[in-house]
Amino acid sequence: MEMFFIERPRLIAIQEEDLDNRGIITNLSKHLDVYVFCFSHENQLQIMINHSLTTLNEGQVLFGQACQNTLKIFGTGTKYYILQIACAELKHLLKNSITIDSANNMFTVIDLAEESSLLKSMCEQLLREIKMKRESEMVTSSILECIVLMLARALQTNSRDEESFVKRTQKYIREHYREDLSLSDLASHVNVSVYYLSHIFKEKTGISPMKYAINCRMEQAKKLLINSADSISAIALEVGYDNSNYFSMLFKKTVGQSPLQYRRKHKKI
Repeated sequence: MEMFFIERPRLIAIQEEDLDNRGIITNLSKHLDVYVFCFSHENQLQIMINHSLTTLNEGQVLFGQACQNTLKIFGTGTKYYILQIACAELKHLLKNSITIDSANNMFTVIDLAEESSLLKSMCEQLLREIKMKRESEMVTSSILECIVLMLARALQTNSRDEESFVKRTQKYIREHYREDLSLSDLASHVNVSVYYLSHIFKEKTGISPMKYAINCRMEQAKKLLINSADSISAIALEVGYDNSNYFSMLFKKTVGQSPLQYRRKHKKI
């Protein structure tokens, strides 16, 4: 993903903290174009964003708009970093991954496991620049540009992966819609969590995975109603419903007509 910086990123604040069981509270900048990055090079973090709790595993980064949010971070014996960066170009990146809505401000969790050591080294260099009072705008901006570009590349990869597993889920549903599918079955097939599957599938297609399965069943039912003389009960069973009354109710809700009405209107003579 190529990025063009209208203004070079600026470092607003950087923290390096060691966690204990009490947790550490951080109040973020109030400015709209300031964005926060939080990560631990090792171990897991629990983060409360205002009233929304999320977990960061090793190699994951929390990214979002600062905008007067409050982070409370928990863990034991874990060192973590928080960067606050002013960069207007970061705004559009927030929509490219799964989001956590906290008081209408959006955060996203990104996997940067392969770049974790490099990210830690860049944070340490930023801290050295500040500690030795030799902070150079050129040096810090260059490091921050690397961090932003690293983030953009990871999000681009995530987006391709999401498109791939949504398509695999759709293919699996089309091939197995007659079966008693569950969200857990679908999530297991593509090796993601139920929550992640539900969120990304709907984001990419506009409907839930189970609604997509119902639509597949109804499309097949419409073909059978038009092209066969099978009874409604037989058609219901063919597309995965043991209860013909439930099938008829769902068909009408989905198509706008009962199965008999649809057959009378569309059946070929």
